Amino acid sequence: MDNEAKAQAKKARLNAAAKGRRLVQLAKAFLEARGCVVEVAANQIRWWKNPQGRMIPRSVHHDLFGVWDLLAVSQAERAFYQVTTLSEVSHRREKILAAGFPADPRDAILAWVGGRGRHFRVLRGPDFTTASAERWEPVKEATDAP
Repeated sequence: MDNEAKAQAKKARLNAAAKGRRLVQLAKAFLEARGCVVEVAANQIRWWKNPQGRMIPRSVHHDLFGVWDLLAVSQAERAFYQVTTLSEVSHRREKILAAGFPADPRDAILAWVGGRGRHFRVLRGPDFTTASAERWEPVKEATDAP
């Protein structure tokens, strides 16, 4: 792989990570607007060897219990959420089911549907099928103008 291809691959990976962070923030804003206290999975420090053999720290994404992006708690309930794009739902569903996490109907995969009808499709546990799909619109930002 030449340097240009490596640079393009790195740029694509960074863009995908940035998109994922934006989607998690959209989901967090939606849940907070519904009165939930939301905990986002924090990054962790991992140590990597650089080409010279020295160990260097890197901040890497981390999922709650190895599966979930968000934990939302309200007075009525608690729920775990995995945020992804619609094209990645099957991968996330397989990951959750393979982990053996005891998911229930409160837990969900939030699948972002882009384009003109931008919204989250909500796939509820324990099986995360499209038959139980809901639709959540992102929270509109408040403006200072009257």
